[in-house]
Amino acid sequence: MTERQRGARWLALLLGGVVALVVLLILVQPRPAPKPKVAAIPPNAPVFEDFSQVPTAPTPPVPAPSPTTGLALIVDDIGYDRRALERLLALHIPLAISVLPDAPLAGESARRAHRAGQLVMLHLPMQPDNPYLAAHMSPAFLRVGMAREEVRKVFEQDLARVPFAVGVNNHMGSRLTRERPLMQWVMELCREHGLFFVDSRTHKDSVAAQVAREAGIVWGSRRLFLDHRTDPDSLRRAWQRALACAEHARCILIAHPHPETVRFLETVVQASSQLPTFLSLDRALHPAS
Repeated sequence: MTERQRGARWLALLLGGVVALVVLLILVQPRPAPKPKVAAIPPNAPVFEDFSQVPTAPTPPVPAPSPTTGLALIVDDIGYDRRALERLLALHIPLAISVLPDAPLAGESARRAHRAGQLVMLHLPMQPDNPYLAAHMSPAFLRVGMAREEVRKVFEQDLARVPFAVGVNNHMGSRLTRERPLMQWVMELCREHGLFFVDSRTHKDSVAAQVAREAGIVWGSRRLFLDHRTDPDSLRRAWQRALACAEHARCILIAHPHPETVRFLETVVQASSQLPTFLSLDRALHPAS
């Protein structure tokens, strides 16, 4: 064997050893700890809390201003999916379009909904219970521990990003809506800006609706969610509960712009036999007292 051949052999052995060492290091590298699970969401959409364990909101012990019954539909989390909003507006039923203030299409979505004659709402981000979600709150969120002026600053910045908003409902908020002083500040700001408030009821112990009533503003409370789960059977069951509710009360239903939800609403709207009396949200609210 020549000197050159011996050198080539040693180089090959050295390279082989390096490759084997790299492979070994990759194999023995510890796996990262799994992240806490969050609700399944469509691509490019905001995360939201899992409300599947939140009970149906009880009917508030307040006399209805009229004998009207029917279904008022709020669509939350608007501002990410332009095509979903177009399809929702094409349903030609009364909707309340609730826009996330920090969504990339917030202003455009609010203006488009307003031009279509639909109510526009600020979907006000509030601190959730879930530690993982709370750790990923954007600057648009109201948080436990904020001073009154901080609440005002965030609220007014959020409101400025959603033109034509006439009302507010909470995005997440399972933690913050249980804090009476913070909710009193929120309702004072709603009153100051002439806005109604709808409690999304993301926690069974929410005080938001009660505080809104005490603050003397127009208010409402979510009765049902349509799309905790977006498989066809779950959507149909939730829709049947909404129809039953709308026969006897002014029922506020909240949905989201998931592809499955939009497709389901298109289907039921086309099937006139499954249609309730749709109400504009302002007709389903309790008056200021």
